[in-house]
Amino acid sequence: MTKIIQDNDIFRKYDYSGLITEADNQHIIATVQDIIAKGNYFDEAHSPKYQTKENIFARQTPTFLKMRMTFIMSCFFYLGREVRIKGINAWSFQTCAQDNLDRNKLWHHHHQDQTYPKLSGIYYVHIPQDELNLNTAGTEFATSGDLKETFYVAPKPFTWLIYPSDVWHRPGICTSQENRYVVAGDMQYQIS
Repeated sequence: MTKIIQDNDIFRKYDYSGLITEADNQHIIATVQDIIAKGNYFDEAHSPKYQTKENIFARQTPTFLKMRMTFIMSCFFYLGREVRIKGINAWSFQTCAQDNLDRNKLWHHHHQDQTYPKLSGIYYVHIPQDELNLNTAGTEFATSGDLKETFYVAPKPFTWLIYPSDVWHRPGICTSQENRYVVAGDMQYQIS
């Protein structure tokens, strides 16, 4: 049976529907499509198809400023305090059913450093409305490395999902012929 959660103490959502607009999402999609058209994406078996190589947080547009600042703010809210940032990075990817991804090869986590831990975030730019199950079209997680007990966190528009970077995860199930777009980010920070 597929387990779906909305959020909990480890996986927290921060809604920016009052700040981020559909026009912003369309700007992100157009930017990602341009990056992909220029061939600046990973084409490896362990990466989602069309994952951008560029740190899209470095883009100097009002939309990407909103993305950067809402991601940082979400991480601060998650931690319950402001921290000194060691670095932030973000990328995007585009997937659809015809990409025929082997999802078993896509399990991964983002390595932690005890001195400079990391938080990760996912922002669902566009999940097609014709997905068979919107709840499983986001991201699948496993809180242990054996990957036996997995669950999905239901995606929510205009919302950052924040969680510790060492949690195993992979892209959700994509059944649509239309492209799904996601922005993902990491923030490394100082503990003291």
